[in-house]
Amino acid sequence: MSEAQPTEQQPIPAAGGAVPEVTGEAVRLSQARVEAVRAEQVDIAQSAVRTVRSGEADIRGSAVLHVEADEAQVTESYVALVRADSVRLEKGESGLVAAQELTVDGGTNWAVVGGVVRLEDTKAVLVIGEHLDGDVRPLLDLKGAALFGILAGVSAAFLLWAREWLRRRR
Repeated sequence: MSEAQPTEQQPIPAAGGAVPEVTGEAVRLSQARVEAVRAEQVDIAQSAVRTVRSGEADIRGSAVLHVEADEAQVTESYVALVRADSVRLEKGESGLVAAQELTVDGGTNWAVVGGVVRLEDTKAVLVIGEHLDGDVRPLLDLKGAALFGILAGVSAAFLLWAREWLRRRR
């Protein structure tokens, strides 16, 4: 695997800037800042990456904005968006994770969407799946979602009424 090292084609900028792009068959990053990584195999540790596109991605102790892969293993990391065929998240935090097969073990997630979703000791705001396994505790059940919708509608109507009332007073 190739390390993110200075080369004539891709110099590492001074003053802590990010490398624009790292490509190759297999890429290993450690303590790096990279805009984009494109490779069949990606191994990222303690790094900050904007976009990862790969066949297999292994991310540990890192912050990644967008991951697109066939298989993704994310451990103790922060990821905003993950799209993959198979994803395993362990003790991290994520925004939106979408996969055909998804396993989440620990951590906090905003939304997980998948065909087969397995959750263990996980907090998630939104869980959507054809088949759910594990301890799934929704933040909102049907009654809570209906109440939230009614309150949101009443609040919006009140704000529109108040705006119109203030406009007529002027």
